[in-house]
Amino acid sequence: MGSLLRRSRRATDAECSARLLSIVSVLLDYPMPDTVALYPSLAEQAQQLPPGPARDAVMSFLSWWSDLADEEREQRFVAAFDFRRRTPLHLTYLTHGDTRNRGAALLQLKHVLLRHGYDISSGELPDYLPLLLEFAADEPRGIRLLGSHRRSLELLRRSLADYDEPFADLV
Repeated sequence: MGSLLRRSRRATDAECSARLLSIVSVLLDYPMPDTVALYPSLAEQAQQLPPGPARDAVMSFLSWWSDLADEEREQRFVAAFDFRRRTPLHLTYLTHGDTRNRGAALLQLKHVLLRHGYDISSGELPDYLPLLLEFAADEPRGIRLLGSHRRSLELLRRSLADYDEPFADLV
């Protein structure tokens, strides 16, 4: 009986995955002041993740990212994701470009998010990686949805790595 009680107090793999996805969703979002204010809390949450490469990557990134001045952080983010065609945070762009097929993929994503109660009226497209990570942290269906974009995620990760961007370890 004692072992059952100990096990129930530990975070499950699903809870740890959700925590990790939630942390990364914030770190890959534009570093606005309200987002930056969350970084100390994210570091505490990351410390609670099981030891391993994922926790190490998040802790290392958070340490570097938190130490940057606000203006430098914003410039690094924009340089990494807004000026390069190979590193957008909009996943359907990587596989469809600006085509009619992308429009259909965006509409499909929008319907999935709306069906699960996600308000996407913020003006962000439904394929925005931080939004999909947040969805995956909250919804088991979100993990499958992310998996369906594995090719885009791998292209993004490789491109960020090619540019020697620290964001690559988060992807």
